[in-house]
Amino acid sequence: MDTTINIFQRDIHIKNNGTIVNTVLTIGPITPICEGKWTCRIRLPLICEDTSIYGTDGLAALLNCIFFAKELMRQSAQNDTMVYWNYEGDLAGLE
Repeated sequence: MDTTINIFQRDIHIKNNGTIVNTVLTIGPITPICEGKWTCRIRLPLICEDTSIYGTDGLAALLNCIFFAKELMRQSAQNDTMVYWNYEGDLAGLE
């Protein structure tokens, strides 16, 4: 089992009640826990602080983490909190 550690970061904007906060979305590291179980960490400031998402391998953990991040952003939009990268509604460029 290889130990793969990748961290992906993107500068993003979070808009709530007209106030825009510039912050960083962090996905990773991606690490093996045991045979057939990997974890990928996500940090989306003001919305989700340092959470683990799991998968059967590194790629599955990463894809599950990205899906989770997009769902968090969609739910936040329903509460008038927009998370975006280039323009409002782009789900931090993950869509």
